[in-house]
Amino acid sequence: MQTATNKSLYEIGTDFLELARLLEDLEGDVTPEIEEKLMTTLKEGEGKLINYYRFIKNLKFEADVIKARRDVLKAEVERLDGIIKTKLNKFDRNALLMEQFMKLTGIDKIKEAEVDVILRKTTDVDYSGVSEEHFVGFYTQPEPKFDSVSFKKWAKENEENALVIGVKFVEKKSILIR
Repeated sequence: MQTATNKSLYEIGTDFLELARLLEDLEGDVTPEIEEKLMTTLKEGEGKLINYYRFIKNLKFEADVIKARRDVLKAEVERLDGIIKTKLNKFDRNALLMEQFMKLTGIDKIKEAEVDVILRKTTDVDYSGVSEEHFVGFYTQPEPKFDSVSFKKWAKENEENALVIGVKFVEKKSILIR
């Protein structure tokens, strides 16, 4: 037998079972030595159970602390996501204001020390007045549904065919902030 401080709960349980079998073999005739061993084993078991209780309560407390920290971090992430969204919305609104002003005044470029803003020309394909039946024969795509992005790319690469089916090429300007 190990000393009381080093025994595991399993080992204390094994000692108790050995004593119970011994008592059974002796048909209930308890000697003072067996009674003392039984009381010692029960006391060791109680002490070990108290230690286990403290250990698992500590584990539960630590888990609760970690959960609380996680919840605080989650709330902080949500708060920061909101700030990011607000900042990006402000960026978009102000960039749109800059773009509208530059279009209104005819300013195409501003380049100074740390400022580099260009109102660049882009070509957008407007096919809003063209029915999809007109596309057949000029433009086909591998997928059964219409894909406007690949159609615009095709129209830019096949300008003559696109014009035949009624596509218009509209010059637009969009802002580029570097």
